[in-house]
Amino acid sequence: MEKMMQQMEQMQSCMEKVDEKELKALEKRAKRVQSDVKALCNSGKRDQAQKKTIEFGREMAKDPTMKQMRQCGEGMRAMLPDMSFANEQIAGDDRHVCDD
Repeated sequence: MEKMMQQMEQMQSCMEKVDEKELKALEKRAKRVQSDVKALCNSGKRDQAQKKTIEFGREMAKDPTMKQMRQCGEGMRAMLPDMSFANEQIAGDDRHVCDD
């Protein structure tokens, strides 16, 4: 329990270093992309919606602020139960963004 509390404190300390302005900008952009994707889905442009979603996901994977947040959460990962089976289901699924 003590180790978990230490890791939570480390994560909190790390998260305090994340640039709040950058985080707000990412949130705003994500909402805009979500709205655009929804509009594309509603107008039957499924391929464009899927492509836009994938492109945005790739951008987020490379974004320095998102990388920093992932690093902050790494210490807590060891404390969580193994959920690899869930990832396997998602990875093998041919779901479409418009169907969610």
